[in-house]
Amino acid sequence: MITAGLIRPYKRIPEIVEVFTEYEDAEASLTIVGRPASVAIGDDLHDRSKGDDRVSLRLDYVSDQELLSALASSDLVILNYEKFENSGIALMALSVGTPILLPRSASSEALLDEFGDALVSLFDGNLSAEDIRDALLASPSLLGDGNPPMPLREWPHIAGQYSRVYVGESVR
Repeated sequence: MITAGLIRPYKRIPEIVEVFTEYEDAEASLTIVGRPASVAIGDDLHDRSKGDDRVSLRLDYVSDQELLSALASSDLVILNYEKFENSGIALMALSVGTPILLPRSASSEALLDEFGDALVSLFDGNLSAEDIRDALLASPSLLGDGNPPMPLREWPHIAGQYSRVYVGESVR
């Protein structure tokens, strides 16, 4: 499992570490990749991950290729945003067929509708170890499949939507 990107308070990444340490699978691992927005956040992540060898921290900037490779090799991307609106990490993960776990919101429900429940799992309230387990159970057959179709994200579709907005038509 992985969570990645610039580590800011609203992403609640320390809480992901806390919940993961409660996840009782000795074979599971969690990798956190990204630069903390402050020294305090980095220190908090180090403190919370102490004592659990399943958690690895790479608290620095990584190239887009390294990030994509890390996402593609993971079995689940966990995003624990306070309020989920949009995420480049979520779309990168989906583009390589890696399932994502997100807090429920209108935006995350739209991703669920678009990509299906094998790639998108949602949780309500606070993230729990059960949410992680359920997301992993929902998507075991997809590991390694990569590059799912993304027709709503292709340029012809986007151009058509933009054209309709430009001439004042409804796109919904």
